[in-house]
Amino acid sequence: PSIVNLNLPIRVFAGNVANATAIIVQTASAAAFNEGDGNNKMDTLSWSAEGSVAGVTTEAAILSIRNDPQKGGVINRARRILLGISMFCTTAAGTTPVTIRLKRNVTLGGAPAFAVIGSDSVASKDTAGTTVSGGTPLSTFQIARGDGVFIPTAEFDIVDAPGDVLTITAFAVAPAVDVTASLLWREEF
Repeated sequence: PSIVNLNLPIRVFAGNVANATAIIVQTASAAAFNEGDGNNKMDTLSWSAEGSVAGVTTEAAILSIRNDPQKGGVINRARRILLGISMFCTTAAGTTPVTIRLKRNVTLGGAPAFAVIGSDSVASKDTAGTTVSGGTPLSTFQIARGDGVFIPTAEFDIVDAPGDVLTITAFAVAPAVDVTASLLWREEF
């Protein structure tokens, strides 16, 4: 833990050990804050996760990462900042581009199963979810079939709070396409 992940309790105590007379404690208001930008690069860890789906035509979830609400039984207060998206599409035919979407907090269909990324990470990933609905669109772009792209996203200020899930989806007009995606992010502690 650091000042980025605040946990600063304020306590006031008064005890009367001499007799049974009641004591009244009066204090001013108190608070603890982390002032400033808050988007510093101190005490951070960078992580990535990958996923792939074959035969995509209708919108399908390729990869979802969740900023877990708890880590080791402790409430997670760490933010996750998206640094980049990497995509690659392969197909034997077709000329129409593949549409890629980044969404926050979609409803995943199929049988989503989030697995912890690493013992030092507050994130879990899912590649078993298949269909998507709802969610907040964050970005949409297209790439050519048989092409790959890395999109740096740090300038977009995509910051997730604990409990948020980012999902990369893809869809294409037939013929089907195979899509591989990865997300790169920074976790602040």
